[in-house]
Amino acid sequence: MKNAIVWFVTIFVLGDWSVVQSQPFVQFSKTPSGDEELFVAKTLEECHGLLNAQNLDGWLTCFSDDAKIDSRAAQRIVDKKSYRVGMMRPIRALISVTVKQAEITLDSPTRATVLGILESDFKGAGKSTSQHRWVLEKRNDKWLIVETKYLSLMGQLGQ
Repeated sequence: MKNAIVWFVTIFVLGDWSVVQSQPFVQFSKTPSGDEELFVAKTLEECHGLLNAQNLDGWLTCFSDDAKIDSRAAQRIVDKKSYRVGMMRPIRALISVTVKQAEITLDSPTRATVLGILESDFKGAGKSTSQHRWVLEKRNDKWLIVETKYLSLMGQLGQ
């Protein structure tokens, strides 16, 4: 009942329809199992929800302060501060980002690697599809993205 009230307030009172989605932002090739895999999956889903809502500040809370982020805008690996600056324009043009065929590997009790197909769609630039890697670490009981990497570009923007 509490969740229903939160949804009602968010959607009807605040008018925020961005929380309504027909499919998850992250689709896994196999259902995550075990507590830590489920927490990693939940983290990625919530983070990509923030990105799809064009909430840059919220999206950045998903990253550790020392994260190494592969930035297509900068065309190199950047720190969190540089990534924020580089994402200020592109995030406004974002139509959607989804992750498909995601697979979680727990490297240790506090470190996970996720491989998946990242599909992005931007106004004026078109769609791109790439194989992507996220590395997450559990710090202070919270899973954070510590590294991202584009592994291969499968479809170019503007095509």
